[in-house]
This record gives sequence, structure tokens and C-alpha cells, in this order.
Amino acid sequence: MAEEIKYLTPLEQEEAKAKEERYYMKKCIEEEKSRSSNYFFGFWGAFSGALFGAIAYGCIRSAGWIAAIMGLFVVFMASKAYDATKVKRNMYKLYCVVIACIIAIPVGEFLGSIIYVMGDEETVMHTSKYVTYYIKNFGLFMKYNFGNLILGYVFTAIGGYGVFKKIKDNTDKLKTMEEELKAEEES
Repeated sequence: MAEEIKYLTPLEQEEAKAKEERYYMKKCIEEEKSRSSNYFFGFWGAFSGALFGAIAYGCIRSAGWIAAIMGLFVVFMASKAYDATKVKRNMYKLYCVVIACIIAIPVGEFLGSIIYVMGDEETVMHTSKYVTYYIKNFGLFMKYNFGNLILGYVFTAIGGYGVFKKIKDNTDKLKTMEEELKAEEES
């Protein structure tokens, strides 16, 4: 015998859709609340992502190109690595990402300079001397690369604004979901 196919009425479809939306909202809220509050771990995640971005920044810088736009990539990687740590995504995330990027941009400049020095056959033998010189005279190095650093920080700030906007939107969305669920439970 063939089973009879039952179709949902429009009212039943709306109820099923509302039930599915409530389930999704509860799941999102529970997922965010279950995240860790270990912001130190989140910072190290952001810092590792920022360093990965700094390596790419340095590689582009070593080719002689202006690598400042890679500041966006540094922020992107720091943000994604922070999210991978499963730490709460609130304003502390922004602080962790920004601090990690502030440290990573000079590291990228430094790596770019070292890679550039290693690219010359005559200076590759003396790379360790150049590295030692750059480390001992890091302030002088920063002074000579000040323009590149400022441009890198400008693009990092642009990317940081994107992270801030996303955090704010997610926080507002979760707050709205909680209010809707609370209002529905009261009625």
C-alpha cells in the first residue's frame, strides 16, 4: 500500500519555520556562551595568525613592493586565528587582534629586510651580521622604515575597523536573539 503524502498547511509551515528559527537562535546563543574566557589564549592565537600574516608581509616587502596593503591580511589572519581558539568574541577580541598586529607589522618589515639582504649573493654570507646589526640597532631600523610602518598601520587600522564592526554586529544580533526568545517564552 502506498503511503499518503501529507502536505503542511500555510499555518503549519509558519509554525515549523518559527520552531526552526528558535532552535537556530538557541544554538547560536549557547555556542557563544560556551566559548572560553581565556583571553590570554585568544591573544596567542591572534598573535600566531598575525605573525603568519607578517611573514607574507615580509615576503612581499622583500620583493621591493609596497607591502602596506598586507596590513589587511595581517588583521584578517589574526582575527581568524583568534576565532579558532574558541575564546569569546567580544571587545577583548578587538584588543587582542590590535595588539598582535601592532607587534606583527614591524616583524614583517624586519623579515622583509632580512629576506632582501639574503637575496643578494654578495651579502648572503654576511646575513647573520646583518641580523645582529638590525637587532642591535632596532630603533634606527624603525626610523628608516617609519613610512612603511605607518602605511602598514593605516591598512591595519582599516582592517581593525572591519573586525570592530563585525564584533558589534554579532553582539547586537545575539542580544536581539536573546530578547526575542525571552519575549516568546513570556507570552
